[in-house]
Amino acid sequence: MHAGAYALGLAYYLCASRTWAGDASTSSADATGESSPARALARVACVVVGALAFAVGNYRQHECHVILAAARRAKPSRAAPSKKSYVVPRGGWFERFSCAHYTAEIVLYLGLLLIRLSDDVFTGKWRLDVLFPPSSSPSASSRRLAPVALVVAVVSNLTLAAREHHAWYVTNFKDDYPSRRTAIFPRAFGV
Repeated sequence: MHAGAYALGLAYYLCASRTWAGDASTSSADATGESSPARALARVACVVVGALAFAVGNYRQHECHVILAAARRAKPSRAAPSKKSYVVPRGGWFERFSCAHYTAEIVLYLGLLLIRLSDDVFTGKWRLDVLFPPSSSPSASSRRLAPVALVVAVVSNLTLAAREHHAWYVTNFKDDYPSRRTAIFPRAFGV
């Protein structure tokens, strides 16, 4: 890995941690100062679904990296990478996706997003008049939108990279590559 890419990754994770932390000074009551039992239950459900998505994404990403590491160890020519030093990953989500580890990372990030936004969404902080107030500073709204922007950036980046990887696999492995495999998302999404 290039030192610049490593430094960029470290900077990303330092900034991302602040994005996920949120604003501790905000109240859990809705915009009118009330919090209903239905909203509280919806928030809890959102957090539970988010935590499950995070756990599944984390587990699947680990599984994918184990599969990739095992495939790499099995190849005799690791010192001089070439087309012959690569194999078609098999097992787990790799049976459906060329970049299953990217798919798992997206699931992981979506889980984090559900957990992070559950309070804001169900307490009325995501109404347009709250997100984009006419006469206040943009800092409060940008803090609320930051996790969404982060997930959009991650999904966009991983989708573009996955499409490139998928095209490389299809080109270099031709008939040996499973035709039903997609780049990163199920066929219904078209990517």
